Amino acid sequence: MPAKVKSLLRVLVLFGLMTVQAVCAQAERATFDLRQTDFAAGSVVDLQGEWHFKWGEFLPPDQASEAIDRNVMVRVEVPSRWGHYSSEIAQSSDKPGKATFIAHLALPENLGKPLVLLLPEVRDGYRLFWQPDEPDGSTRLLAEEGSLSAPQQVAQRMLTHPADISGSGFLVLHVFKETASRGGLRKAPQLSAAKPNNTRIGLKTLETGFVIGAMFLIVWNNMMLYLGHARDKAALILGLGTLGLMLRTLATSNAIEMAFGTEWYQFRYRLEIALMPLLAWAAAAINQNLSENFLPNWLMRSIAAASIGLACLTMVATFSILSPIVPIVQVHLLGVFGICIVRFAIGLLRREHKTGKLAFALFACAATGVNDVVVALSNTYQMLLAPYSILILMAVYSQAIFKRASESLARNAILEGEKEQLAKAHEDALFWATHDHLTGLMNRQGLSKALKERWADRRSQNQPASLVLFDVDHFKSVNDTFGHDIGDKVLIGLSRLLKEANLRRDDRFVRFGGEEFLLFLPDTSLAEATVIAERLRQTIASTPILGNPDELNLTCSFGVAETPDAATMSADRLLKLADEALYAAKHAGRNCVRAAERSIKIEQAA
Repeated sequence: MPAKVKSLLRVLVLFGLMTVQAVCAQAERATFDLRQTDFAAGSVVDLQGEWHFKWGEFLPPDQASEAIDRNVMVRVEVPSRWGHYSSEIAQSSDKPGKATFIAHLALPENLGKPLVLLLPEVRDGYRLFWQPDEPDGSTRLLAEEGSLSAPQQVAQRMLTHPADISGSGFLVLHVFKETASRGGLRKAPQLSAAKPNNTRIGLKTLETGFVIGAMFLIVWNNMMLYLGHARDKAALILGLGTLGLMLRTLATSNAIEMAFGTEWYQFRYRLEIALMPLLAWAAAAINQNLSENFLPNWLMRSIAAASIGLACLTMVATFSILSPIVPIVQVHLLGVFGICIVRFAIGLLRREHKTGKLAFALFACAATGVNDVVVALSNTYQMLLAPYSILILMAVYSQAIFKRASESLARNAILEGEKEQLAKAHEDALFWATHDHLTGLMNRQGLSKALKERWADRRSQNQPASLVLFDVDHFKSVNDTFGHDIGDKVLIGLSRLLKEANLRRDDRFVRFGGEEFLLFLPDTSLAEATVIAERLRQTIASTPILGNPDELNLTCSFGVAETPDAATMSADRLLKLADEALYAAKHAGRNCVRAAERSIKIEQAA
């Protein structure tokens, strides 16, 4: 065979081997074939599956094809954590690290609408590139978030980036893991048209807003309940605990970084971890307030001390040692909830009052906590239930607190009503102890008290005082003729007439006994008292007591006595002079006014 032919055959064989090798290498690429996907119709593609992964370096995007073909990279499942890829990475989970993710995409050539790439959860700094398959294709930087070197500035989650890409090419992702992150693509990136993608983000934002809004209502209701009349300590604890939970939800949703910038990441992460032990303490404290003797006091004090200590340590410790603290916080959280669950189980066995609903809600919350642990360990199952179960738990606590507060307020209302009734009964007892039950006028006990106060008042020592004693003429004949019922009505009618008399506020009418009445006139001379008595006599004589002029007319006899000052005579002596004057009026023919002679002489002497 000629030498030229042999050389040609060798070249052809070598070319064939290179072609087969290239085809095999191309076949080994993890490719997402999306050429038949109708993005214009709203299709959403999860880039979930095998990606190419390189730990420890950022591969240049233009070397992506070569790195895959040379088997420099390994295939890994996305979504997942870095620790799942190798034992080397798992052992350095608390240290910074960097890696490259590459996915080969085959897209339609003419999309018609721009695409949007959503990275739901990359808790690290990253850069995203597009490297077309064409040899002369230029690398395009699609997005850059956070920092790819220490000190770390973490990227925000649920970020969308315009993806002006088409045809075949490599999606290259450089990720820098900081100390507090477990690293990796925890949720698969998504490709879609701009409008459907924005809808999904809006729904996610709405979901977060609903959870935070519901928590805010719980905080508001419990704080108002505490600041109102209830003053229930459980309401205060639940309000503050839910406020802490709301802050933690805001922290985990990246709201702090979105509002103030990614440089706030370390503070946000510290806050997220520090609130965990405090929330555990709040849960135990609420149960302690709602259930009598829930936990021993020494255990509650221990939980409080440990929770506050861990929270303070988290906020002041250097960021590089936070990773070892996190498991301690998680163990503390599980321990406190475990103690509460065991205590509720004991309460259920003992059939303790008010244990059922709280125990059910706490057990459900614990079950969803286990579910979320499974989510954290799983690369495919992503249904987080903890926020909703915690909301249900907070709602159950709120209902229990509100019920207890309502019962307390109802008891307080009953007690206040009884207190008012007792106060009214006491006032009535005091009033009727000094007033006549038939006429409502002051009785002799009330008169005695008023005279003692008058004679004891030094300001009145040099002021005159007068008594007018009067009784109904021939009242016995009224009882004998019309009966005692009419007699009582006559006394009531006469009392009403006396109350309508135009007298001063300090003047007092007294039912002295039977049909006998008395008028106490402080700061009144004998002459003034006599004029008042005459006016009363005329009014009584001219007024039908029972309302009908033809039925019954009354007259009264009056005796008046006066002392110029308290030192001149005692109250008893003044009363005796008034009685003597009344006796004189009766002997003078009744229906008249007579003044005590001694009072006249004293007045004349003055």
